[in-house]
Amino acid sequence: MPKLAVSLCLQCGCHTLTQLPSILLCPRCGCPMKPLSIQAETFMKLSGTEQDFFLVQEILDSAPASVRQTLSVHGSSSHHEVIAILCHQVSLLKKENSRLEDTVSWMHQTIWTLIHRIHPSP
Repeated sequence: MPKLAVSLCLQCGCHTLTQLPSILLCPRCGCPMKPLSIQAETFMKLSGTEQDFFLVQEILDSAPASVRQTLSVHGSSSHHEVIAILCHQVSLLKKENSRLEDTVSWMHQTIWTLIHRIHPSP
């Protein structure tokens, strides 16, 4: 009988126990799940609070440094799903910010080009 494995979705915080060693898709959001290094038997022996703390640490360990500095875990947190969602939202906001910065840069350059066409330098 295959051993159980614990997998975690870093996008929404969902975690599963499975016998399949292949890449899993999250049942909640459809994103690929990360297999965790902890044995399923060990994970199941942890209390609910200890499981949540372990999952929070896994999510934070995979988050960018800026997110890890912003988020702090106080004592025993049961909010691993909220933290995963926030990490994902920060990632999306960074991508959007980059796209908007590129747009502003392009607009700035276009405006200066048009100004120079209308009023050429002497």
